[in-house]
Amino acid sequence: SRGTLSAQVKPQPAERPLLIRTPSAVAEVVGTTFDLTARAEDTLLKVDEGLVKLKRLADGSQIDVSAQRSAVASLQT
Repeated sequence: SRGTLSAQVKPQPAERPLLIRTPSAVAEVVGTTFDLTARAEDTLLKVDEGLVKLKRLADGSQIDVSAQRSAVASLQT
């Protein structure tokens, strides 16, 4: 529910992406290098290579986060 994860993920099959769930978001990883920090109030995603889909659980909105970009998903909409 809290902490930081850094990973280098090999390409995943389209029908079986790696899903990482935090209290405020779900990150869908298809093959990339990224850092994900889960905090009590939000989730911070920083993508170094590739693409990660980040879904905010509060309202279901989703964003594609590409290389050299970051995004935050909070518990609020």
